[in-house]
Amino acid sequence: MAATFRLLSTVPRSGVLVGSQNVVRCFSVSHQRCGFKYVNAQEVPTDMKSITDRAAQTLLWTELFRGLGMTMSYLFREPATINYPFEKGPLSPRFRGEHALRRYPSGEERCIACKLCEAICPAQVHTRAQTHTRTHKGFSQTCWIPV
Repeated sequence: MAATFRLLSTVPRSGVLVGSQNVVRCFSVSHQRCGFKYVNAQEVPTDMKSITDRAAQTLLWTELFRGLGMTMSYLFREPATINYPFEKGPLSPRFRGEHALRRYPSGEERCIACKLCEAICPAQVHTRAQTHTRTHKGFSQTCWIPV
């Protein structure tokens, strides 16, 4: 521990490591690297065309395989969609966006004359006629749907 502290305390701020007082070498130059000679090293062309060709080929293959991997991962996941008209998704008990004409347990319609069915009908076949056929909560109405 004391030897390590002595070695670290002898390092000057210029980035030069002083292992002993006789040997001084930079961090960027490795002693082992200087002793080897590369026999089969090919010269890499440095013209702009070959650099762009190598970069395009490398990026093409890596991006292609990353995209294929993403596609294959989605292939084995659970589907995110449902067959809507036949399958309904889970609804909150407070959901009020689905228009439906409800009925009382006796079979009588629970229409409150909100005119939403008339407003939302794309063919404009729903009409509200104010008649005295039935009174519910102060409203008297009848819904006419011509066939």
